[in-house]
Amino acid sequence: MSSNLNLSLIKLKSSDPVSVIVLTGHGNDNDIEKCFNLGVSSFISKPFNVHVLKGLVRHSVKLKQIQHELTKELEKHKLVEANLTESKRKAESANHAKSEFFANMSNELRTPLNSIIGFSEVLIDKSFGEINKKQEKYLDNIWKGGKHLLEMIDDILDLSK
Repeated sequence: MSSNLNLSLIKLKSSDPVSVIVLTGHGNDNDIEKCFNLGVSSFISKPFNVHVLKGLVRHSVKLKQIQHELTKELEKHKLVEANLTESKRKAESANHAKSEFFANMSNELRTPLNSIIGFSEVLIDKSFGEINKKQEKYLDNIWKGGKHLLEMIDDILDLSK
């Protein structure tokens, strides 16, 4: 590095909102490389053209504006991603709760309903003795109603999957 070029003052981060253009009469290839490694936007050594300098300044400012806009967009996308991740987690949790609910309800509804259907069949088959026509009609209604409810429960459980 040239002894006349003091690079120790240059401490930039890529997120800094400024562009630094080094103008010097004392620069070599090593100095130029070190400047770029330190985050300098551009490097001009003497003699330099004012029009080139103006173009570099405009270009550097525009690049920093674009970088700032992209950083803001990236932050928005990260926020959207975080919201989507949280929404997905909540949906998965709700789906698990739904599945657990239907599994429990299936057991809680089917067990007594199967008992009703089974006992009505036993009575209709006259396993415990004779029944009159009115009792047979009522038992048939109980059996048909039980079967209908069981089909409805099965349909609801099929829809919930």
